[in-house]
Amino acid sequence: KKKEPEISHYIDKYINKNDVFFDIGANVGVFSVYAAKSHPDISVYCFEPEFSNLNALKDNIVSNGLTGRVKISSVAIGNFVGLSELHLQNLTTGSAEHTESQEKIANTDGGYPVVWSEGIFSVTLDYICEQLNVIPNALKIDTDGNEDKILDGAKNILSNKLFRSLAIEVPDGEKGVYCQNLLKSVGFKRVWSDPKKMNEIWQRK
Repeated sequence: KKKEPEISHYIDKYINKNDVFFDIGANVGVFSVYAAKSHPDISVYCFEPEFSNLNALKDNIVSNGLTGRVKISSVAIGNFVGLSELHLQNLTTGSAEHTESQEKIANTDGGYPVVWSEGIFSVTLDYICEQLNVIPNALKIDTDGNEDKILDGAKNILSNKLFRSLAIEVPDGEKGVYCQNLLKSVGFKRVWSDPKKMNEIWQRK
């Protein structure tokens, strides 16, 4: 109830009956489960590349009886299709602030020392939507600094009129400006933000 209440608000107010909701950076499934429980008619797609989080996510989906409506893909969403690495700053299940990069890095985008790197497969949002033959109506992106890559690989989806809104954790600096300018360029407007928080809600005009 206390974790990022603006995301719960987004799920409550911006997801409609029979929508398709994508949770990119699903972690252990807090908001995937909340969305599916709050809207019994929607379909939820989770994307989570980190091994231990993925295992807990699966358990949470199964234990909540949501296997028929919540699908899990163990991939990272970015701006290319191919092998990459996820650089972890913490090995605890449910931890965050990890960074996807093909390069060897000493610190994550959040400035934390890398303690472990694991091989992952990365796809673009446009690619995965084409493969799954599905278009999201609503989207949550929380990938701790990789959000610009995700939007960069989603040009077709961002222009699709079926896609109406998103909640996104906007990175600091140039990455954040890039995300905001890209969303504006394809007809979205920011409808919620708080200077004390990184999350923003955007909706198609």
